[in-house]
Amino acid sequence: MKSDREQIIETRCQIKLEFAETYSLMSSLLFDIDPMDINFGDNTDEYEPEVDTILPRVMNLNTSEDIELVVREEFGKWFGNDFIEGISDEIFAEISEGILKIKMAN
Repeated sequence: MKSDREQIIETRCQIKLEFAETYSLMSSLLFDIDPMDINFGDNTDEYEPEVDTILPRVMNLNTSEDIELVVREEFGKWFGNDFIEGISDEIFAEISEGILKIKMAN
C-alpha cells in the first residue's frame, strides 16, 4: 500500500506528464505572482501542490471568472479561507487571467 506522500508524488507525475508545458507555466506563474509570499528565489516548485489541484479543474473552463473561483477555492483548501482573505482581488484576477492565457496558448 502506498503512503500518502508516494500517492501525491505519483499523482503529480501523472499530471505533469499529461499537461507538460501548461503545468510548468502555471507553476511559474504562481511562483512569480507569489500570492502566499513563499517565493524565496530558489524554491521554484513551491506552488506545485496547488497546481496539482487547480490545473485539472480549470482545463475545461473558458473564462477568467470561472478560473478565479477554482483558484480561490483551492487556495482556501491549501492555506485556509481566513488566510487567503488577505489576498487582494487584483492578485486573484491576475492569477486567473494568467492561467487563461496559458491555457489558450497551449
